Amino acid sequence: MFTTKKIGKSFQYAFEGDDWFSKMIISGLLFLSGIGIFAINGNGMQLMRTMVKEDNTEQTPIDWNNLGENFLDGIKIWLVNLIWKLPLIAVRTFILIVNIIILIASAESESEAGMAIFFLLWLVSCSLALVYKLALSGFKPIIVGEVATYQTIQSGLNLKKIFHLAKNSFWRNVGITILSALVFFLTFIAGSQLLNVGTVLTMPYAYDLKYHLYGQSYLETYKESVAEEEKETKEATPKKKTTPKKTTEK
Repeated sequence: MFTTKKIGKSFQYAFEGDDWFSKMIISGLLFLSGIGIFAINGNGMQLMRTMVKEDNTEQTPIDWNNLGENFLDGIKIWLVNLIWKLPLIAVRTFILIVNIIILIASAESESEAGMAIFFLLWLVSCSLALVYKLALSGFKPIIVGEVATYQTIQSGLNLKKIFHLAKNSFWRNVGITILSALVFFLTFIAGSQLLNVGTVLTMPYAYDLKYHLYGQSYLETYKESVAEEEKETKEATPKKKTTPKKTTEK
């Protein structure tokens, strides 16, 4: 069960170990570089991979010893996220094109009805984006966890497995994703108050929190799935009928 104690552990994770500050500075400099965000995401995925491999959430921030591998992992998860967003991008692009046509036509004819349709479609587009992102958040820790564990793009697109794993953890994942997004927003605001210099510390903290939360949720989801499969196998196995031994009378 995902308790408040586990959430608290994720909030403390970034400060574990004696060299947490130097690791955070490296992450912050990578964040400021822009392209280094790929490596930060890859580092977070390495954390998730370690948590699953060792079956242990008691971790210290990952060392920056595999920058190249972290960078490649970050590109993989970026591509996977992009593919998952393609349906939404396609629908919103279509609505945008229709809106542009309506806007041009209504401007030429000075039609108020055209402008009303324009704003209605814009509202539909925004609503679709919100609903789709909310639904996707229920799968996000699993998607990232699959790519982190198996280190392939295909593993993050295995719909059958991802939907199966999300069966019992969907709303937990939604809550975790929303919480991490809220922390991202607040830490960015806090860092921006110091002319963006503060983001060197605040944004790495947000990434550490996010991936530790994702790692805990994915590990718990994986354990729940294994336990469920073992239970189904046990129930499907026919029980052997025991026949009472006949006693011979003397």
